[in-house]
Amino acid sequence: MFVVRSGPVELRRLIIDGCTALENEEMNELVERLGLRVGSPRATLAIQAIDRYPWPELAVASVDWVDEFRGAEPRERRQTSDPAAWNMKFKPELAAAVAEIRQKGFTDIRIDGALRLSTGFAAGAAAPRAAGLTVAFRDWSSSGESTEFPVAVTEHHVGNGDELAVALCVTGHIERDVLEYIQANSLPVAKLIEVTPGSGVGQTSIPGEGEALGFVFAAFDEIRRSARSAAKLHLFQNAPNGIGILLGHLWNRVPVTQLYDDANSPEGYFPTFLLAS
Repeated sequence: MFVVRSGPVELRRLIIDGCTALENEEMNELVERLGLRVGSPRATLAIQAIDRYPWPELAVASVDWVDEFRGAEPRERRQTSDPAAWNMKFKPELAAAVAEIRQKGFTDIRIDGALRLSTGFAAGAAAPRAAGLTVAFRDWSSSGESTEFPVAVTEHHVGNGDELAVALCVTGHIERDVLEYIQANSLPVAKLIEVTPGSGVGQTSIPGEGEALGFVFAAFDEIRRSARSAAKLHLFQNAPNGIGILLGHLWNRVPVTQLYDDANSPEGYFPTFLLAS
C-alpha cells in the first residue's frame, strides 16, 4: 500500500542524499506531498512522459510514455514519433489511470512526474472537479483556500473564422508567437485572448497556492465567457505546470478544446490533446 511504504522509502532517500534532520515545516511538506496525513488519503498518479518516475511502484497508478517521444533525454522529448499517440494512446491511458485510482477508493489525486504543459492540463482534466475529485501538484492543491487574484484579458483580432484561441501568459508573453502560429497554419480563429495575472507576467507572478487558485478561477471565468459563441477553443500556455493542472481540473462546459505544446523550433507549436466539450 502506497501510504505505508512510501514514507520509509522517502526517508531512506533523504538519508542517502545527506539529510540529517528535518524542520517542522519540511516534515509537514513531506507528509502532504506523500499523502500520509491521517484523514486525507491521497493517491499518486505518476506520469512518465518525458522522463521516468523514480519509484513508479509506489504510485497508486502510473503511465509510461517515454519511449513514444523523439529524443534521447528529457529536454529533447517534445513531439511523439506518432502524432496520433496523444489522443489514441495517452488520453485513454490517463482516463484508465484515474479510473483505477477511483476504484481503489481515492478521490484526492497527487499528480507527479516529468511532463510538459499540455500533458499536465490533460491530467487535470482527466480528474475533474465536476466529478468530485481534488488534485494536487507539488505545493498546490485544488482543495486549498483561494485568494482573490485579478487577471487581465487582452483581445487580439484575427478574423479567420468562428473559433477562439487563448494564450495563457503567466511566466512570459507568448501572444506574438501564438498569433504567428495561427496565421501560418490558417487556424479558423476569430480572435485570440491573452490572459495574464493582473499584477504582471513573470517567473514569480504566482507566489503561492492561494494565488494559484485565485488565478485559475478568474482565468477560467474569463475564458468561458469569451468562448460562449466559439465553435472550438485552441489553448496555448506559458505557465507553471501546477497552473495548467489546476485549470484543466476546472475545465467544464467549454467548447471542444485543442491543446498545444511549444515545439522549441521555427514551427512554434504543435497540437497535442483534443478534449471533448
